[in-house]
Amino acid sequence: MSIALRTVVTCAVAFGLMAVVGNAARETTASPVAGAPGAAVDGGAATLWQLEVTPGLGVHTEAPLSGNVAANAVIPVEIKGFLYIPEQVTVPIGASVAWTNQDNAPHTSTGTGDSASALSSGAIVFGQTFTQEFNTPGTYPYYCVYHPTMVGTVVVTP
Repeated sequence: MSIALRTVVTCAVAFGLMAVVGNAARETTASPVAGAPGAAVDGGAATLWQLEVTPGLGVHTEAPLSGNVAANAVIPVEIKGFLYIPEQVTVPIGASVAWTNQDNAPHTSTGTGDSASALSSGAIVFGQTFTQEFNTPGTYPYYCVYHPTMVGTVVVTP
């Protein structure tokens, strides 16, 4: 006998922006809650959505990191729950990104496409940190070779 577990989360969607971001689209199903207060999007009212979240897959709820970051800063990215948190960081030239694995499973931060040669961590085991300095402007998408649904992006600005 198997038991399927699920968590149902109700969140507000105001002005067409969903409160749950990141990997939620891949890992959840969403549908409007009929008859819920504010269920219409008339005049900017919030719409309520129900998300079914599979335990263990996680829902990423942090906004991309950006803002005033020093050129020599080290920006942390947490690897936890088979997610990169935050999923996207924006840094200036000369800044570094440090990925720290907080999962028991090994992970990687491996560039895709044009960024494949610029980012290759190898295996990052529990408690280990991999740090990469970025000296060329551009967008650097990356993923975990062991868990290809884990994806992230580093945006390097001039």
